[in-house]
Amino acid sequence: MASNLRFHSATITTASLTALLVALGIGSCGGTSIVDDPIDGGTSTGTNTGTNTGTNTGTSTGTNTSTPTGTTTTPMTNLCPQACGMIAECVMGACTQSCTETACPSQHAGWLACYVEAGADSVCGYAPGCKTKLNNWLACESPGLVNSSSTCWGSSDGSCGCGADDGITNFETECYTNSGTSTCICKKNGQDVGKCVFPGPAMEACGVLDGCCAGVFFVPY
Repeated sequence: MASNLRFHSATITTASLTALLVALGIGSCGGTSIVDDPIDGGTSTGTNTGTNTGTNTGTSTGTNTSTPTGTTTTPMTNLCPQACGMIAECVMGACTQSCTETACPSQHAGWLACYVEAGADSVCGYAPGCKTKLNNWLACESPGLVNSSSTCWGSSDGSCGCGADDGITNFETECYTNSGTSTCICKKNGQDVGKCVFPGPAMEACGVLDGCCAGVFFVPY
């Protein structure tokens, strides 16, 4: 059976739409909905709230290994033979055993390492640039010597000498120049313990701590 259906146009307002949604059980849950006619430039906003909770745990383990770099100190068993070998022709008596007998091995190793490197190309290992390392060791081994005052003398012929005392041992040098090369006699308590040759004027080689007798005095100290 045919039936005639007619559709009538109607204008749905904001208020009527809202009422319709409520009547149908359709509404916002946990928030607010505002609907305006988009033709009139309205906006649609909504606020929804909720809380999500969770706990994530994890453990990461590992082992990292590395090799530190820095200053390497050559063992005294290597340094003493090297240093004594450099002054073998200059020192009277044993050297290696006396070299290893020190109360301050770390500082002594610093002095010997410098001496071996700096004095490698000179007769008897003359190494004035190692005075600081030598002082560091003597400040521990023989403070009286470092704190003592050296006395020196010189003559018109270019010869010279110096002396220093640590309260136990007196150190003396006597240096002479011949044809531009100087020879120094190194003494402990008045006794010759060795000699050294310096390729220059005696005035530059006479010092007890920074002259060419330094190796003779303080390698086999």
